[in-house]
Amino acid sequence: MDSKIAIWAYLKKGDYYCIHLYLFTILLFSIIASIAIFAFDFYGICSMKLSLKSVFIKGIFIETGINSMYYIRKLYKKSISNEIIFVKEYTELSSLGVISYLISRPIFGIFFYLFASILFIDFIQNISPDFSNITGSLNPWIVILAIYIGNMTGNLIDMFKDKTDKIYKLMN
Repeated sequence: MDSKIAIWAYLKKGDYYCIHLYLFTILLFSIIASIAIFAFDFYGICSMKLSLKSVFIKGIFIETGINSMYYIRKLYKKSISNEIIFVKEYTELSSLGVISYLISRPIFGIFFYLFASILFIDFIQNISPDFSNITGSLNPWIVILAIYIGNMTGNLIDMFKDKTDKIYKLMN
């Protein structure tokens, strides 16, 4: 049975390895920073007040770490299924698009995480009559929800792309 494999990207080996190194470096830095921040929080070195700054600092490294893990996983799945072809020179612009997508996606995740954090803090400020008395007990929940939203955006982009591709195929 002959099945056609869809090629996801044509990449130079050096660029492929640089993307992996970039994502692994982000992952390692994120793990170290997250452990340090939560150790400071556990030992009472950090402030426990609910604020945008505390929510952002506590979750930003987790967000980038989870994001980089997702794209490392995506790269190795594409590699295992032979959807990445190594080339000597780029002949298609889509190859550069894949590189810029993989490099910029953790940065976009940070922006979406910040946006979700602002929304959650603003929501709590609007429903709580005395925001200054709220302790940091809500911090982990806001961080988890904001991280989820920050990572979900990549899946939404992929879903919209798949839907538009299906619509485009139906039109042709």
